Amino acid sequence: MLNIFYGRESIDKEQFIYEQIDKRQRRTLVIVPDQYTLEAEKQAFRLLQAQGLMDVEIVSMSRLGFKLLAEQGGGQKTFIDKYGRHMLLSQITAKLEEDLQVFKDSRRKNSFIEMTNNFISEMKQYNVGPGDLALLADNLEADSLLKKKLSDLELIFAEYENRIDGKYTDSEDYISLYTEKIKSSSIVQGAVIWVYGFDSFAPKSLDVLGHLMEAAEEVNVFLTYDQNCRDEEIFQLTGIVMENLVKQAELFGVDHQRLQVSDRYKSQKNSQAIKVLEEELFAVGIHKPAAHRGITLVKAANMYNEAESAAAFILHLLRDEGFRYRDIVVICNDQAVRGSIISRIFDECGISLFDDKKRSILASPIAIFLVSLIETIAYRYRTADIFKVLKTGFTSLSDEDIELLENYAIKYRIKGSMWKKPFVKGQLEYGDDGLEHMNQIRGQAMELFDRFEIIYREAENNRGFIEDCYDFLMEYAGLGDKILTLIEEQEAQGMLDLAEETSQIWRQIVGLFDQLAELTGEDAFDGKEFVSVLITGLSELEVGVLPPTADDILMGTMQRTRSGQVRAAVVIGANEGVLPSGAPEEGLFSLEELDYLTESGKEICKVERIRVLEEKLAIYRNLSKPSDYLWISYSASDEEGKETRPSEIVDNIRRIFPNLPVENDVLNRSDVKSLVGGRLSTLRHLTAALQTAKRGDKIDGTWKPVMEWFAANDKVDLDKVKKGLEFTNDQRKLNGRLMRDLYVREGKRDLTLSPSRLERFSRCPFSHFVAYGLRPAERRIFEAAGREIGDIYHRCLMKLSEMLTKEKTWHQITEEECRTFVSQIVEKETSNYREGVFHFSNEERYKTKRIEDTCFYVCWALVEQIRAGKIKESLYEVPFGKEQKIAPIEIDCGDEKVYIEGKIDRLDVLDQDRVKIIDYKTGKENFDKEEARGGYRLQLMLYLKAAQETDKKPAGVFYFLIGDPRVDLTGTEREKISEKISKEMRKFFRLNGIMVNDDTIISGIAGEFDGYSDIVPLRKGKEGIKATSDGFLLNEEEFAELQEAVDQQIETLCRQLAEGKISITPKKTAKESPCTYCEYKGICRFDLSFPGCHYEIIK
Repeated sequence: MLNIFYGRESIDKEQFIYEQIDKRQRRTLVIVPDQYTLEAEKQAFRLLQAQGLMDVEIVSMSRLGFKLLAEQGGGQKTFIDKYGRHMLLSQITAKLEEDLQVFKDSRRKNSFIEMTNNFISEMKQYNVGPGDLALLADNLEADSLLKKKLSDLELIFAEYENRIDGKYTDSEDYISLYTEKIKSSSIVQGAVIWVYGFDSFAPKSLDVLGHLMEAAEEVNVFLTYDQNCRDEEIFQLTGIVMENLVKQAELFGVDHQRLQVSDRYKSQKNSQAIKVLEEELFAVGIHKPAAHRGITLVKAANMYNEAESAAAFILHLLRDEGFRYRDIVVICNDQAVRGSIISRIFDECGISLFDDKKRSILASPIAIFLVSLIETIAYRYRTADIFKVLKTGFTSLSDEDIELLENYAIKYRIKGSMWKKPFVKGQLEYGDDGLEHMNQIRGQAMELFDRFEIIYREAENNRGFIEDCYDFLMEYAGLGDKILTLIEEQEAQGMLDLAEETSQIWRQIVGLFDQLAELTGEDAFDGKEFVSVLITGLSELEVGVLPPTADDILMGTMQRTRSGQVRAAVVIGANEGVLPSGAPEEGLFSLEELDYLTESGKEICKVERIRVLEEKLAIYRNLSKPSDYLWISYSASDEEGKETRPSEIVDNIRRIFPNLPVENDVLNRSDVKSLVGGRLSTLRHLTAALQTAKRGDKIDGTWKPVMEWFAANDKVDLDKVKKGLEFTNDQRKLNGRLMRDLYVREGKRDLTLSPSRLERFSRCPFSHFVAYGLRPAERRIFEAAGREIGDIYHRCLMKLSEMLTKEKTWHQITEEECRTFVSQIVEKETSNYREGVFHFSNEERYKTKRIEDTCFYVCWALVEQIRAGKIKESLYEVPFGKEQKIAPIEIDCGDEKVYIEGKIDRLDVLDQDRVKIIDYKTGKENFDKEEARGGYRLQLMLYLKAAQETDKKPAGVFYFLIGDPRVDLTGTEREKISEKISKEMRKFFRLNGIMVNDDTIISGIAGEFDGYSDIVPLRKGKEGIKATSDGFLLNEEEFAELQEAVDQQIETLCRQLAEGKISITPKKTAKESPCTYCEYKGICRFDLSFPGCHYEIIK
């Protein structure tokens, strides 16, 4: 007998069901959805008490199947779940790749495998096989995209069925397997069966119910349904389910009847507003306005304010209304974005929230350890894989040793087979003992991989590898014991849900290994293919945990949420496209294609129309569920700040309750008390209020007793807040003794600076303090990077200059001789540089060849510039300082004397004892006299000051930029290519700086020229020589005035440095700031909102 009971959501279905069970006193099976079994048991116990539960068993469909097979046998076939199928489909699609027409490019995507997995599952649920897809494809035109899709999926599906035939049982065939056992089962025979909590049934589930109707004394199905009412649209789905149940009853020759449950079972606990909402939410037509007591609508500025407002409402219920956690349910369809926000905010507010969503395990330490261990061997010791293994905490190395090893590996670019040999680089940095210790750490790390590599290399098939790998993990690596230790630590720290997750993850991985052994055990072992399939399986594995306590607030989506009796429902994210949720953006078929297939007469899977009906029914069910309060919120903006609209559900509620106000979120209304809740969240809001008071604004008096509470109960955190509010980031000066301890070299009496160091101090005193006072160790990678390449350029220029000056052959050397000499210098300099870094790898060797080419262009440009000018003498790497021919720059700072010492790249002496300074730069430096005046760019002017000594006059200061120029030859005629390259090269290597506007000086530097000079930015025309770069030419007075201004800056800066200034006051020009590329940004915490932090603007 089939009895279909139905009633609206206002009917207390569990009261009705368990009253009937209690009356009949028969052996009873109650079938509910998987996620509702625990709650159903609670409700049964509440309504029947312990005695009444003696002959009542509550099961899910899958649990019933397990009991049937355990009773009668027949479950001997190896079971593969959706994760096993995912791995199998990954293999199948790889095998069929060349035969696929549409999905060939998609088959490598995990999302495609997942969608195909779900599609096959649905097809089998709907009793559809590969042949059905082939028939549908045959009825379509040859070039139809849908035909090609169906053909691809038919190929994959057929191969999948072929692979599991006679060997394995998947989730859907498992249903067929236990369905056959129902008729002869003593569990079912003579039993009364109740089925409730379902919105719909797939065809396979209907088959189960049909067989239950045939074998049991009676089957009673309770559905949420009504007819001939103003909102009958929402019950369309249940109407279809009823018809399908009747068809099943008739198919099995079972009598059936539909019975509407009496209004006597209407819930009396629901508030009047909830009762009205249940009747009117989706109703058509006009109704009388109703009181809205118990229903709240909130418009939040953003998702964070929305979550905070929900938390404040829940705290109000707990604190003021005497609610328990279990009286409240939280519903949010947007688990991807809002879910994590809600969890974090609720945690701050001290609210215990249980999120029923499944968690992926691929990022868990156990999965990372396993995958990276195999990948280390499969991909020949990739450094990233090695450290993934070491950092899981499942090895014998300490965190400190791992950090030392990682720093060394990064510095010296350890990779591949280098891990298998003793480290030899870094002798100068680490010393003998340090390098020996590093090799001890390396050896200890490699023991694990060496032992595992033996297993990997000896494996013949997948089964053998899996078995040996499992033994290795449990015995040699001790992974089982380490996981138990981790679980105990998590439990000791109160992280019970995390401990349960860890336990589940290991069981899941072992289960996955078992399925891999079954599915691919006899396949020849290929490490890369094996780990690819393993990752595919792990990426789909999920863990779901039970609430750690009986009194937790549950959070789920609208369709997954199956709550018992609740007093309050909190719905977060009632926005358009979220509630109801929009159509999935990605799928194997478009909505139009699915509709076409449905219209063709063959239902192969759940279509969008059914999904929409399911969600609409779920919205109706959940919004009608709470007895006392319904709280709904929506956000005015998404996570990117873009405007969002409220859901149509909000519009419906406002139509039913026209006087219902839409409240602002808790942070945008005057009710300060609602911000006082959990310790952390209250402290955060208290901090914001105190910041307001600090700005001079008046704050609400509510915060005074809050402060008093924290002072009495949590003084440590309150003191941290006060200290934080007092933080200015204003750095006090170093006292004289500390300044000398930090800055004066050991064994020296005076403070000595280099020009580049003073320039750094000028640009940012704090950056100078960190670099030259604290002196943090730099992690310098063992590679030919900018600094290393710059060093070679510089050495090459100096060697060439020394030779040509010594031999006086600047005007005789040919291009070929220059290239040969440069090649020899580069070879010699790179071979001995930093333990052979330029010969470390093919990349470095390629860079060395590029350096040689660039060096030639640079050197030849230098030769041409020397030849063009009229230079009396050129000096290179000219030192100035104590005990040098050129004296240091001495600055008297009162109690301290500061000496500036350095080395000038090139000093040219011209006629009239004029001196010209050239500084070789590999960066994109551009001299600006206003930046020099402001102290931002000092090096050239300091070199000039030193070079002038007491009797020389300035000619100019310049940057000579070293680089690898790119020449655009687009549209250039073949015979003019060489000429254009030469012209562009000269243009690139023009000197950049300032010079005295004097004919003799111009002639001495630029030589004779017409039109544009190749040496400096000058142009000779009818009106004489003009600068092509603004501010390049200065007359004697202007140059002297600039030098005087720079001298004053130098004196001021030296005094400030000697006085211990370390303020965070970086200079800023129109084009750049030292903060942009500063390596100490993470230390200084420069923020313009902090007092004491500001830029010094250079005009």
